[in-house]
Amino acid sequence: MVRAALEAEEKKRRIERENFLLTTVPVTIQAAYEPALHHVSPDDHEEGEESEVEVGRGGGHHVAVAQQLFPSCLCSAVLTIIHLLDDPAVTPDGVAVYEAAQQVIWSCLVEDSALFLRFFLEKLTRERQDVMVRLLRRLVRFIPRLPSQAAFALYNYMVGYVMFYVRSPQEASQEHIASALSILWTVVPSIQGILFKDLKQIFRKEQCDSSLLVTANVPSAKKIIVHGPGGVEAGGIPSQFPIQEDTQFCQILQESLDFFGIPENDHRFYFLVDHKTNQIHNPQSFVRDFYFFKRSQYPQLLMIYMEPDAAYNALQRQAFTQKFIEIGKVLMAWSILQRSDQVAQRVFFLHEELTKLPSFPRKALEADFHLYKGGAMGKEVRGLDQLHKYMWVQLITRMFEGMAGNLTYTTDIHLFLNVINGALLLHCEDSSMLRLCMAAYINAAHYFKNLFSTNG
Repeated sequence: MVRAALEAEEKKRRIERENFLLTTVPVTIQAAYEPALHHVSPDDHEEGEESEVEVGRGGGHHVAVAQQLFPSCLCSAVLTIIHLLDDPAVTPDGVAVYEAAQQVIWSCLVEDSALFLRFFLEKLTRERQDVMVRLLRRLVRFIPRLPSQAAFALYNYMVGYVMFYVRSPQEASQEHIASALSILWTVVPSIQGILFKDLKQIFRKEQCDSSLLVTANVPSAKKIIVHGPGGVEAGGIPSQFPIQEDTQFCQILQESLDFFGIPENDHRFYFLVDHKTNQIHNPQSFVRDFYFFKRSQYPQLLMIYMEPDAAYNALQRQAFTQKFIEIGKVLMAWSILQRSDQVAQRVFFLHEELTKLPSFPRKALEADFHLYKGGAMGKEVRGLDQLHKYMWVQLITRMFEGMAGNLTYTTDIHLFLNVINGALLLHCEDSSMLRLCMAAYINAAHYFKNLFSTNG
């Protein structure tokens, strides 16, 4: 009944649109309507209150001024205009639809980028998030060099979007963070003066550096709480386990199974899931990569019963999302290094941060081989892992290029060479990986020939 009513309403609107005489509407006047010019501010003074009239101040009142280029009502057509960027139609005069749409968008971004972007960026945390993110990707793809003001506004919006899900984790929050990272690295080339040092200070202050920077070095949580099979609502006594730097989820799971007295025959049916995000954890993953130190706050996990096949598919989805996030971090670092200004300063800061990172080069070479076969996303997880290693090799190659002629010691260069070695060993059957790694070896031998000739 509800579906029939919706179809009837849609049919009614379609008939009204077909019968509407568009030629009777002054399109130019309607398109140029500016609501701000017709906004009347309410009277703040009380009734009966006498107002003093000052002589000689006739020009002191506020006058509403319209936008020079486009009215605010044009923002309601932002989504449609961005969709037109894919329209290949050409008018008899030789004007392409996508070219006209691109010119309109560029003019709006130059005139008032905040107003233009705000219309659909405010909807990112509401409905149709996937559609909004897809439109943003399309916008940046067609206009890779955004105006500086628009690039700053978009970058700040997306960082705030990530902060929203970091501070209030919920189901599918990791997917949204991954989507934001896929946009952030494409905006970086349009931002002037972006440095790793500044990003580190800002993101650490906002406690979101672990989700945005590949060099984030955040202390892990000191203790973790695990609830039994009944969940939090069961009212049972949860178990608490200390976390070390090398603690893995398999150790937490095994201790939890023993604590709650789960029969050994049923061990393969129980898995650890995050209490807030409902995110399943790979037993081979390290706890410090997911949970970070917060004063008087401890992460909570649920030990739930799942069929092995369903758990395997969930682990594949989680691995896919996690690799997507890691690729976004690496791409943003690589995109920052691609800028031609202050290359040496960026490269050496990144070099110093990576050498101090306890998880480097471990996280760069992590591979979940047991998730590549079978399941719903085996091939996708493997392909994304290959892309992850590929981008790490690209990042190391760019770092070597920036350090050429400036590196005077080789005490830690083996850490970066190990990334290339590991990527080649993990995916040696991939011809593109083989070519990239061999090119990286040749370039490194050329850049550091003086060091290698004396120290080997």
